[in-house]
Amino acid sequence: MSKPKRENIKIEKLHQLTTNPRTIDAVSDFDAVEKLYKVNRQASSHLINLALEIADKGFDENEPIYAVQHGNTNEYDVYEGNRRLAALNLLSDPNKYGFLSKKHKKVLQQANLDKVPTEVEVTIVNKDEAQRIMARNHDGMQNGIGRVAWDTESSRRYARSMGKDASYVGKATSLFKNMFGKTIGEYIGGITSADRILNNKAIQMYIGAVGSSGPTSEQVEKIKRVLDEAKLVSDEKDMAISRTFGKKKDIEALIPRLEQKNAKENDDQTGNSGVEIPVNDDQTGNNGVEMPVNDDQTGNSGVEIPVNNDQTGNNGVEMPVNDDQTGNNGVDVSAGDGQTNSSEVHENTISEDVSNHKLNKSVPFVKVDPIYSRKSAQYLRVVRR
Repeated sequence: MSKPKRENIKIEKLHQLTTNPRTIDAVSDFDAVEKLYKVNRQASSHLINLALEIADKGFDENEPIYAVQHGNTNEYDVYEGNRRLAALNLLSDPNKYGFLSKKHKKVLQQANLDKVPTEVEVTIVNKDEAQRIMARNHDGMQNGIGRVAWDTESSRRYARSMGKDASYVGKATSLFKNMFGKTIGEYIGGITSADRILNNKAIQMYIGAVGSSGPTSEQVEKIKRVLDEAKLVSDEKDMAISRTFGKKKDIEALIPRLEQKNAKENDDQTGNSGVEIPVNDDQTGNNGVEMPVNDDQTGNSGVEIPVNNDQTGNNGVEMPVNDDQTGNNGVDVSAGDGQTNSSEVHENTISEDVSNHKLNKSVPFVKVDPIYSRKSAQYLRVVRR
């Protein structure tokens, strides 16, 4: 390859390559510009956008225009840079190109031409070199010889670095990578699949709306749950993620699966299929059913029996004090009146519902302190006379 020659050449000396694959054998410069404009509706808008960018920012000469000299003249055929040349042609005289839509003609007429050059730097090469450059730039990767375009993930990564990725995935992927070591696209195996799944409205309702400052860590955890479930379904079907979730209904089918797993996790935390049993602790000793504390006063799990003392001598069953009037351990015999001796025992009757078991006994002189029964939701109390 010979050393290229660079010159500043006036726009009117540069001509469209009529054999350019994009122009399909145009017969003139005018015809070539029209063909570039009319490839399709998108192509026309793109060409106008390029022209307006040049008017706004100026012509970028960091990417050369390659041209071949036309014979021994000072005219040149442009092999690489035809769209940029067409944009300069349109800016120079919008009224000349009657094929422009009214809208496009108007914006071009209103464009500021202060930054639009009348001549540009051109790299002059021979025809063989020009064709090799065209192939390198436009004929695919050619096993690495040609230009290798960014993949979608790389493009999105660049957009995020420039603060231009406002998508759901774009807002969440930085925190996702901080938490799990991969971007969302890397984790699921493709940014396109991630977009398709996470842009689904039902999935976004499950995760929650992401604010301008990005998602919370809890929302990122939910995003990971969604992606994990998607990968699981893909494995079950033995299909690629992109094929597994090509339809809206397939994506939304993830929701009931996620909800079912959430419910199961909640059940596992309760230990009894969602019925929460109180924790066994020192106060109960019986799986959450609280029994009165056994203490020194009772000796019988909260049922207080009067202490054996000098007054009773019979483990809490109080007997009348032996005194001079009776001489018979509490059996009162009337003094010398000839009446029948008799003993009187005062009894207090307990009749309460304790834990659904009916207790109906005569217990002489027994005192039971108040205790609270959760089951019957009331205090149980027997008062000794």
